[in-house]
Amino acid sequence: MKMISLGRAILPSFTLLLILPSSGANYTYRGAGSDPNDWLDGANWGGGGGAADWPTSEDNALFQSAQGMSISQAVPVHGQLQVGRGIANEVSIVSGGVVTNTNQTIVGIQNNGEGSLLVDGGSLVTKALRLNVFGSGSVLSQNSIVRLTGGSIHVDASFGGDNAGDLDLGLDESATVEVSGGSLLVDNNLDFTAGTLKIQGTAGTIDIGNSLNLENEAGISYITNTAGEITTITADSFNSSGTPIITVDASLAAPETIQNLVLIDLGNDTFSEAELAALSSNLTLVNIPTGSLSLNATGDQLLFTNAPPPPPSTIVSSEVIGETIRLVIDAKDPLEDLMLLRSEDLSADSWTLTPFSLSSSGPFLQTNLSAALPNNGYYEIYVPIIGEKSFFTLDSTPQSSWFTVVANSDESAVTHRLVSGAMTVGVSELGGGFINEISLPGIGDIMGPQADRFGRGGQSAMRDRLHNLVYNPTQAGYSDPAGTICRVVPSADGKTLVVAPRPATLYNGDGQYDFNQWENLVADAYKDDGGFSDEDGINETTLDGQQATELTSEFDYYGTYEDILGTTGTSYLGTCEITIPAVRHYFEYRYVRDPGHALSQFGPGTSEYKPNNGTVTDFSVAQPAGVHASGPNDMGVMIYSISVRYDREIWAPPYVGLVTGPAIGDIRMLERPSDGTGLTLRDIHYNTVLQSRIPNPEDVHAPVAVPLFMIAENDDIDAPGALGLYYPHSRTNQFSVIGADRQTGAVIYEDDRRLQVDLRDVSRRIPLMSLSGFRGIHLGLMNPTRLPSTQYEAMRSEFYILYGSPREIFENAKRIHPF
Repeated sequence: MKMISLGRAILPSFTLLLILPSSGANYTYRGAGSDPNDWLDGANWGGGGGAADWPTSEDNALFQSAQGMSISQAVPVHGQLQVGRGIANEVSIVSGGVVTNTNQTIVGIQNNGEGSLLVDGGSLVTKALRLNVFGSGSVLSQNSIVRLTGGSIHVDASFGGDNAGDLDLGLDESATVEVSGGSLLVDNNLDFTAGTLKIQGTAGTIDIGNSLNLENEAGISYITNTAGEITTITADSFNSSGTPIITVDASLAAPETIQNLVLIDLGNDTFSEAELAALSSNLTLVNIPTGSLSLNATGDQLLFTNAPPPPPSTIVSSEVIGETIRLVIDAKDPLEDLMLLRSEDLSADSWTLTPFSLSSSGPFLQTNLSAALPNNGYYEIYVPIIGEKSFFTLDSTPQSSWFTVVANSDESAVTHRLVSGAMTVGVSELGGGFINEISLPGIGDIMGPQADRFGRGGQSAMRDRLHNLVYNPTQAGYSDPAGTICRVVPSADGKTLVVAPRPATLYNGDGQYDFNQWENLVADAYKDDGGFSDEDGINETTLDGQQATELTSEFDYYGTYEDILGTTGTSYLGTCEITIPAVRHYFEYRYVRDPGHALSQFGPGTSEYKPNNGTVTDFSVAQPAGVHASGPNDMGVMIYSISVRYDREIWAPPYVGLVTGPAIGDIRMLERPSDGTGLTLRDIHYNTVLQSRIPNPEDVHAPVAVPLFMIAENDDIDAPGALGLYYPHSRTNQFSVIGADRQTGAVIYEDDRRLQVDLRDVSRRIPLMSLSGFRGIHLGLMNPTRLPSTQYEAMRSEFYILYGSPREIFENAKRIHPF
């Protein structure tokens, strides 16, 4: 299986440069006046044709002779300043000098260009600053340099237009920017193609308003002062491609004075593990024997520590135990970051994530070591013996690097497939592991352009009446085009896919309530408000994390897909062998985070907090003991669903089969309704007693005895080609609320809080799409602050997709869980 890289895409922000603007006169500096450093002496300039004898307004000052200039006066605002135009020369802006140009400052341009710009006590304000540009087959000098020793350089975006506020370093040949004093303020991006940004001591400041972008031939050199200190680069965000060079130079300091240095500090971004690894691989040390790069706890600072890197987590031993291999792990990284990789031949592209167990008896459905308990300082995990040989190693990539709460992605891309006989179920880690392929013989994939959307497909979701059904954690993502990037971990035998636990994203509320002010990740799918307003009444102008914080729910999602064809009573606790294609899907929504910003967008003080609809007098039916009435941060009268959607233009079978009893003769093949949406709705569970605990009892629908139905081409129960959906009255589904241990995940208690469960077949959910599945309603979940600190509550469920004739589906469903 091809592994998909989930690192951030690097999008170059460079645009084509013009040598000269379309307006303004060109003045060539000659230095022939009585004072060659007097800008206002017309004898110092040639060419011209502008309003004065020297550059003003939109005019351009071109330095294209060996003669340089030292500016100590406030010169007229002009268009461009070009230093080192086709020759080597130097321009200095010293104390008293104020230079402002509305177009750009270029240092090193055209053939043989070598510019040197020194700002030493003066001030340069420019729309854009560029070094070594417009090579066009000509030769530029690597000696082009901008030195800031005092005063200030402001690359000012307020001038507007293309590249306003950008500093472009080494576009066509490497160059140098050196800061040892003064203030460098870049309003927009520092785009660093080739060369060196050299920073010496702590006298200067470097502030980048938008993004620091480093490419493969770029390097940043930090030269400490005698006290071992440096200047930190501050930027809003960071991008890199290739392996830029980071140098820490302690030539001026004793090595022992170098301790912990903050090299780069990001305002609204974090470094990925891939970026850290690339920067670490090219770390260069001068006069320091050891040192390493790392990130702070929140991932927004790049740190240097004068110490060797910590040892990695390792597998220290292995042993065959029955049909499994026990791996003993010396964990140096956080347990929740440690996942297992497997290879059969050690080739670079053969390593894949693989699930494991904490017991030799299985099940092998763990994806990280967070639930492992230490044994003499080590951790033990178990993997099944599959194939003639297996190699294992550890992946320590933290969740922050592989998980993305929301991103625009290809909704139709299938990243992993589970083949069960003649049926294939495909899922996507670009959409939370949701189902975006169900391929059937003779038909192909029944999920086409209508179903292949992150708001559709095959997936689960939850919401509650207390928060007006709009606080909506979902499996796949935020909207039809914007999905949640996760990790899907395949078993080595190809029989199981495990969706690693990660935060569940809030769905967009079907466009009825705009809780999304920020749009820095994706468009908010509500009103065309430019991303500046929403309806929750919360001031989120300075919200840390911006849109990610608004969309990250308090719940984690975890799920599995298992091919159970040919199995006998193992994962599904049933009897007899399963003889037709069948996939079991298990999932949990875990209320693991304390109520935070996400829920507050729907809580008291907002229009969506509805205690009259969602107050529960007592959550607990049996566990935990006592009376537990709902509060504003609980899930009150919680609705959950699991369904599959498919395109009617690909597959629109006219029959639905219901099961009214335990005998084969109890299959009722019915024509799907031809009116309205084509809804077939039946209750498979209704608890009259518990309805008294909520404000408004749920509507009662016609009951059906068995939670199984089939979608079929005709009414012959022996005709092949039907799709069966089964939501058994299993212990998992009956006791769908659990209290779990935070560390091990072990179930501490389980509670049957079901108010109602129904099956729903909607042949025309929209004109071109059908929906088939189940919906459950239960009393709800308590938030973590109401439980012991070691516990959380979760909703769990299991659901089966089967393929065969209605008779075969009936018989095999009965084997999964008797009825």
